[in-house]
Amino acid sequence: MFIVYPPIISSSANDLRPLIGRETAPPTRDVEQHQKADAILRPGAQIPKFRARVYAGCNAQSGGGCELAKLYGNRWEGVEGNLGEGGQSRVLTVVDKSDKAAGHFALKRILNPKRDNRFRNEVEAIKTLSHPNIVPLIDHSALDAVEPAEDTKRYLVMPIAHGGNLARIAAELYMDLSRVLDIAIQVAEALKAAHAANIVHRDIKPENILLSGDGDHVWVCDFGVCLIDDGRPRGTLDDEVVGPVMFMAPELEGGGNLDVTAAADIYSLGKLIYFLFTGGVRLPRENLGDDKYARPLATPGLEGLRLLLAQMICPLDRRLRSMDAVLTRLHQLRSPARPEGLSEAGHAARDKAIAKIAEDERQQAARREEERNSALMREAAVGLLSRWIADQAEAGANALHVEGALKASTQVSKQAFTMRVVNRRLLALQGVEVSYQKATSAKARIWALTFYIYQAPGGHSKSKLGVVMSLELREADQSPVNDCTAFLKREAYGAHHLEFQVTDTEPALLEFDEEEIADTENKIRAWVRDAVSALPDLASRDASQFIVLRLPSNMRGR
Repeated sequence: MFIVYPPIISSSANDLRPLIGRETAPPTRDVEQHQKADAILRPGAQIPKFRARVYAGCNAQSGGGCELAKLYGNRWEGVEGNLGEGGQSRVLTVVDKSDKAAGHFALKRILNPKRDNRFRNEVEAIKTLSHPNIVPLIDHSALDAVEPAEDTKRYLVMPIAHGGNLARIAAELYMDLSRVLDIAIQVAEALKAAHAANIVHRDIKPENILLSGDGDHVWVCDFGVCLIDDGRPRGTLDDEVVGPVMFMAPELEGGGNLDVTAAADIYSLGKLIYFLFTGGVRLPRENLGDDKYARPLATPGLEGLRLLLAQMICPLDRRLRSMDAVLTRLHQLRSPARPEGLSEAGHAARDKAIAKIAEDERQQAARREEERNSALMREAAVGLLSRWIADQAEAGANALHVEGALKASTQVSKQAFTMRVVNRRLLALQGVEVSYQKATSAKARIWALTFYIYQAPGGHSKSKLGVVMSLELREADQSPVNDCTAFLKREAYGAHHLEFQVTDTEPALLEFDEEEIADTENKIRAWVRDAVSALPDLASRDASQFIVLRLPSNMRGR
């Protein structure tokens, strides 16, 4: 037996999906409505009179007659009544009398003759796009009929979506990043296929993403207002707004513009991802920075998702331009990179220390905390950068740490301060420290390697983010050794050898624009890995390497 959830019918509905009616209210109300519908469908349940025409398949008041006895295209016969009805179309449960296809299907009959262009759009788009995440088109009425007869009205036949639509399960997906990313990737793959065929959907919203009934497998449906860029006339009037208001890109608000690009679907997909992850919260315009809307994304570990949504739900000039770019970021969020720990040189240095001292001891590092005192984009970028550095530094510290031989640990500091680097004044936002110490003596000195994430002024009123390294020698009680603090520089000898040295004139700096952060992860991790790998060598030179340096006072003792 097929389980079908009928829609709640509204006279103001604009369209019908294979199984679902109008665009729903907030998800909690949807769930309550469908629970009531479930109760109606239980065996022996009494059908309320005011809904009788929906479930019985007849509309006696309007004089429309009963659909059950009719054949469509001499093939499809209505059974079990209407699945739903709106102002533009009616959806019936049908079976194939030709026996070419077994089971029950959804027949969407177009009622409004003024929507003929939308009917053609939907048929041609779905026929063009054979994709596992686009609802299959099983049959349709002829496209060239000028005045179709009553039994051949415009119709499409599609599978029944037994899982309903995404609005129906939004509450289940609250903070479930894995399921949300899986669904988002499927929708993005479908839209990528559409964009490759010069088709922009323009109507992405939870009600237009159907669950086939096979777990979280989804179909994108309702291509009626899509833009097919092949020179044909538009399917909407010049002043007609297309798409759902809460999910519609701002460039569509003036009407169905022909110059709209795939970026409009990227905006709507961003709104859809936020809707699913928050359990059904509909985000108005670009309000991702408002506290009440930003709160669900403030959890540590969600920096990547927050940055991605900030680059999707934004004005056109700042938005990601291709679905390929969106898919790359979604896959990165689903399968984050894992640190390698140490380079080959670092492993060799560790093995040399193990040969002298036998026991192993490990210490867990303090977790990195987020910096939250800057704008949304900067905050997300700094959070990502700090997480990568702390993650990589912790992996390196754990690899260096050997019980009874070496102590290595990490800690994160969020104390902001102004520091001078040669002739530049920089605002240090966060610091990630790796400490290294021999474990053979209680008085052994500590070598502290710190990665400072800083903000530096840039051109055109923009700021740059960067990372600079410092090395400090401390006594066993953590008090600094006088005049033993310096920046680090990197020098390459040959293709495979790096040497780190203390300096007060040529510090190694890694700088980039905030928008570039998402593409720099591998470079940043390699930079941190190489510096941590050099700690045993730096410690072997002792305090003598600091003698010739004279650093500004604000760098001493940190």
